[in-house]
Amino acid sequence: MNRGGLYLATVRQMVRMADMPSWPGPAPGHWLCLSEDSSRRLELQTGLLASLPRLSLGGRLDAIAWRLRQPYLEWIGRLSRVNAHDETWWGTELAGRNIYSYFFPRLCLLAVARQLLDEGLPDPCLVVCASPGLLQGVAELARSRGVAARGLIPGTMPASDGLWLRLKTRLRSWLASSAAPAVPAPPRGDPPPAEVMSFSPQAFAGPDTALLFTWMDRRSLGPDGRLQDPYFGVLPAELAKRGLRLAWVPTLLPGLTPAEAAGALDPAAQTVFLPEAALTAEDLIACHARAHAYQPRIPADDGVDGLPLLSLAQENLTLKGGLINALTMEPLVRGLARAGVRPARVIHVMEGQPWESLLALAVRRHWPSARIAGYDNLTLSRLKNSMYPAPSEFGLRPLPDRLVSNGPICSRVFKEEGWPPETVATGCAIRHAYLWQERTAPPAQGESDGPLRVLLASPIGLGESMEMMHIAALAMAKSRDFMVRVKLHPALDQARVLGQLRTWPGGSRLEMVNAPIPELLDWAEVVLYNGTSVGLEALGRGVPPVLLRLEGFPNIDNLEAVESLRWEASDPDQLLEALKSLRDLPRPERELWRKRAKGALRGLLAPVTPTGIGAFLS
Repeated sequence: MNRGGLYLATVRQMVRMADMPSWPGPAPGHWLCLSEDSSRRLELQTGLLASLPRLSLGGRLDAIAWRLRQPYLEWIGRLSRVNAHDETWWGTELAGRNIYSYFFPRLCLLAVARQLLDEGLPDPCLVVCASPGLLQGVAELARSRGVAARGLIPGTMPASDGLWLRLKTRLRSWLASSAAPAVPAPPRGDPPPAEVMSFSPQAFAGPDTALLFTWMDRRSLGPDGRLQDPYFGVLPAELAKRGLRLAWVPTLLPGLTPAEAAGALDPAAQTVFLPEAALTAEDLIACHARAHAYQPRIPADDGVDGLPLLSLAQENLTLKGGLINALTMEPLVRGLARAGVRPARVIHVMEGQPWESLLALAVRRHWPSARIAGYDNLTLSRLKNSMYPAPSEFGLRPLPDRLVSNGPICSRVFKEEGWPPETVATGCAIRHAYLWQERTAPPAQGESDGPLRVLLASPIGLGESMEMMHIAALAMAKSRDFMVRVKLHPALDQARVLGQLRTWPGGSRLEMVNAPIPELLDWAEVVLYNGTSVGLEALGRGVPPVLLRLEGFPNIDNLEAVESLRWEASDPDQLLEALKSLRDLPRPERELWRKRAKGALRGLLAPVTPTGIGAFLS
């Protein structure tokens, strides 16, 4: 590649263009998308760049994700040892390893770029990158191989050695630490009513108490003034049967203000402590200032597989929202303790997020006698890196006293990944107890005469959801033997999804539905999944699950441990082939599969038993 080399641009720059750009050299003959957001890739692919052939990643990203997973976790472990002297580190997205903060997917995309450069990209080629940090890394890889790389838009390209990015980061940190007075934090919605903000010093303390940290949105507001917690399922009722007094500390999700939450909750029905009640304006300002001043040490001579990742790491560290939220755990617990809240047990939904680590530190500081139990929120794929600390981090990373799993197979996976056996307890499927309830008239799934009924369960990520729907839509455009209903994750914007969906061939045949998953599983004959627990639930309802493998994001498969029980497809033709084979599956084979699926479910989502509930209390 000697003539045009690479033209580099970010996704944001490309989607803002109304027309094809003026090329500063020979026009590219192909384009490559290095972004985890497939919704933007599909927007460009069917719009601005429709006339330019796209180079597919195929299965490269997923293969590289598995290869880099352990070196990446070990690198984070080394960073933890370097930075653990300041507990702020544990609150960063980088330390948290959350795949949805996008550092790991972009690291894998950088490795894909290196692989393609070594194989030889068409000359010239447009490379559209997820972010400036990824663009910087691709530019460094290209230049080190003698490939010209230029920004499509003037000012796109930073210095080749990343010096400007490092200087800019240090300048930002210096400004934050030296600013006086501190910039106030943005308001967190309307303040709740005064009666909710006050605590009685003796309101909640004693050996029979358990404080539950959870999330809350509009779905959680019950008509009887109670918090209906979908994350803990039947656990509160089971704990109450055992004589425990319960209280909740819910983090409000976007779309629900403290005033709305407080107005809908009946203080006489439940004890609910809204975080806004214990956090003062000074607390929030201090958390903002601390987050923006913090800059951990990232050794330039260390990394993952020889990739130039410093610009990606520094970029990820500019994500301050999660750090600010995590830092509020200390003043939140301190405020509750000062108000007389002293629980014997703290139970929280666990996904390995940064706030969980700082919650553990705050609990041990202000409630030293309280025991902490983290309930695994179905992070059964090993690519959900946040649940799997590096071996060197155990004893260093703040963790709960006990990790409670959903079943024995889950416990086995955690132990295989290095969790100390004494900290892992086998619980039960408190969120999915319905799977073990008898149905009066189970439907004859797989035996209908009409089109095969297919349910597509979307994950929380917009990009992954749109890629799944695009595969399904193109398959439906080729066949009328199937009908597809789509259950969007509640965090997604349905109007935005529909706007893009209607531009695709077959898109109009995807029907959006809002019914509960149990009801939809009774309707479905096949489930398409990726990144959700619905594939697991399908096993319990005797519905064959098909993993839709994605090109632009590491595949989060919660059926990894029992992969022989699911089918898979990565493009429309493979999907049609899988659906046809399931439609034609002989009844004896179907019944044998259902028997095996139910047995596996017992290990993944175990039925609720006294022993399973006891795992939270031991």
